[in-house]
Amino acid sequence: MKKLKNNLLITMIIIATSFLTSINSMSQENDKLFIAIELNNILCGYSEIDLSDSIINGKEFIILKQNTYANFHALGQDITQHQRFTYHIDAVSGNFIYHDSYIKQGNVEMGGMVSVKDNMILTIDLEGNETTSEILEETILPNTQFFTYLLGDPDDKTLWTKVFSVYDVRSGKVQEMKYTKIEEGIHEFSGKEYEVIVIEETDPSTGMTNKFWISKEDGMRLQMESPQKIRMYLTDASVPKRIKTGNWDENFFIKTNKKIKDIRSISYMKVKVKLAATPLASMEDLNVKGQKYTGTINDNDLDGEFIIIHKRYMGKNSPAFPFDPGKYVFDNIYLEAEKTIESDDPELEALAKKITGGSKSLWEASCRISEWVATNIEGSILDGSAKVTYESRSGLCGAQSRLMAALCRAAGIPARVVWGCMYTREFDGSFGHHGWNEVFMGKDGWIAIDVTIHETDYVDSGHIRLGVLNTPQTIINYEEIEIIDYKLAQK
Repeated sequence: MKKLKNNLLITMIIIATSFLTSINSMSQENDKLFIAIELNNILCGYSEIDLSDSIINGKEFIILKQNTYANFHALGQDITQHQRFTYHIDAVSGNFIYHDSYIKQGNVEMGGMVSVKDNMILTIDLEGNETTSEILEETILPNTQFFTYLLGDPDDKTLWTKVFSVYDVRSGKVQEMKYTKIEEGIHEFSGKEYEVIVIEETDPSTGMTNKFWISKEDGMRLQMESPQKIRMYLTDASVPKRIKTGNWDENFFIKTNKKIKDIRSISYMKVKVKLAATPLASMEDLNVKGQKYTGTINDNDLDGEFIIIHKRYMGKNSPAFPFDPGKYVFDNIYLEAEKTIESDDPELEALAKKITGGSKSLWEASCRISEWVATNIEGSILDGSAKVTYESRSGLCGAQSRLMAALCRAAGIPARVVWGCMYTREFDGSFGHHGWNEVFMGKDGWIAIDVTIHETDYVDSGHIRLGVLNTPQTIINYEEIEIIDYKLAQK
């Protein structure tokens, strides 16, 4: 498999070269940058960036080659991650015309390529699958280090807010991103003073905000802070010798006031919460079957109480299988393939058909799939697509839930991924960031199941649902979670 993927990576580069054009000449020796990466104020990684000038079809370009290394601990595992990026960047506009990426974490490899010509974008993933799409001329094609489109008039000292159409290489979609200039002044990085502007970048679809410090001279990003408590900043060449191991568990979990041994038997829970959820939750997201929320939502902040009673669904009124969607009212998007839920993949389609063959009801077919995922996929920190999770046989809760949803949809079962937090035994009682599934059972509505913790035909009432997962990232910044009351089911 590794040799196959290496060959595909070479094929991707060959195709990309023919799609755009070859580099005609190189002019200057490489400049090198070092970027420190901190997680929860612990230096745990770094990026080494090589910059060189190039002439492509008579135009000046910057060639950016970036290698990133990070060490962190999460969910009982020590993880080493290596990321490699290449960008060919138009020296005037700051847009890229070529980008490739490669990520290795443990024995799992992911990657892809994007190239641009005449407002057409070609993408190729690590398996060699091609997609071509058109973009508007004003679309920003960003890179990791230079943000020239945010500089504007160098003599303009006023604060401002602007919206740009920005292409996201992870999702392959164009997003309307809001940028707000909040400060201008002199800042020191790695022993050198820079004239900078400070920008807040906000994704309106999620409310997620990052903060950038950008050099007014060339648009280079000198520092970044994210709500995940990640900080990246320009540093010196000694950084590889100084890195330690970061701890993601501080972001995943918050300690609470009760220690419950038998988590799977939690049948009732009343919880007081103060937290910030990104993307923004609505009252409709929070008040669903098995869960009631009373309290306030102020921007992304929740302050209130949840009552959770997830009664076991026995499938008594389950629709027949195969499912006839025309008999029921629901959003058909939960039967369709998505970028990370590849229910139209032939291999996943064949597997779904094999697992569900002979099922008499929709609930029986759903439970067969959930049992297969729970039994065959190991827990890991990898958060990939459904296909990546299937191929690696490992994944985080979100990854396992995407595979569950993909197999269900491939079998004609409406399914979606939801996210929030759940009670865990970590730290002698805590709540941790989590993802699970809901499957549609006709007149009985959406039924929750959790393949990651082997609750394959129910979820315990320690799950707090915050919404349907429809963004690449979700964040919970906890302030307080207090269990007011809980009950365990009698055995």
